[in-house]
Amino acid sequence: MRDLRGVPGEAPPQLRAQEFTLEVVARQSFFEHGVQRGGPASPRYPSVPSKSQTKNRTIRVFCPRSGDRTMNGRGLLWSRGPAWPLRMRRGGLSGVCWAEATGEVGVRPPILRDFPEAFQTERLLIRSPMPGDGPELHAAVRESMGELLPWMPWPREHGTVEDSEASARGARARFLARTELRMHFFLKGTDTLVGSSGLHRIDWEVPKFEIGYWCRTGMTGRGYTTEAVRGIAAFAFDALAAKRVEIRCDPLNRPSARVAERAGFLLEGELRNDALGTDGSVRNTLVFSTIPPGP
Repeated sequence: MRDLRGVPGEAPPQLRAQEFTLEVVARQSFFEHGVQRGGPASPRYPSVPSKSQTKNRTIRVFCPRSGDRTMNGRGLLWSRGPAWPLRMRRGGLSGVCWAEATGEVGVRPPILRDFPEAFQTERLLIRSPMPGDGPELHAAVRESMGELLPWMPWPREHGTVEDSEASARGARARFLARTELRMHFFLKGTDTLVGSSGLHRIDWEVPKFEIGYWCRTGMTGRGYTTEAVRGIAAFAFDALAAKRVEIRCDPLNRPSARVAERAGFLLEGELRNDALGTDGSVRNTLVFSTIPPGP
């Protein structure tokens, strides 16, 4: 990496919106060998590009957090304040979410991806969370506390209707930013929230996703969650060009594992001592997956 340009000496106004655009001139090897998303430079990226790779291109780097960034003489971008450092190191770029070339080579930023916000299955309307979902979401979560709390801590965050409305609006913002695609599913033709699911732990480079889900207690036992999971997996393959979709759950959570099995996901294995349960105990994790149908 060389000739870093356009680095502001102090935070511009757009930093206050939690997004920062940086102009950088990078060697051709950057585009041929990819973007390192975090940590130290990897041997995967050549430290010395060949002569055929030394053509410079201008790229834009988008950083998700605010903070004042400056550059030192060794080509190291660093930050003061609550921000991730952006390190330019011999063909690798670490600490960024993604980069886009201003020319014909680059990675399309996820926020520019267009895809449907809603779709239907046989009995369900599945859509992005929306402002106004709070009251129905709150009622569904409070009804289901006994089934949810043994496996996940977040239901405690829904103490009031306002809490649930804030959750729905935050999820809507993340949906638009393409950082997380939470989805609420409703009975067709009604305002009855059956449950929530969506695509999480997103890796747009593959692309691959993880499906999480929960069903309202009064709606369990009717196959709604399995129907939603099948629909969301199909959406991931058809609309998002997914190469892999995962489901992860605690082996003790048999209802969740049965949903994965009925939805056609393959059990790949069990990760030992992989996570902490809500009670603080160390738990294993089952990993299920599905990939696009063959030709």
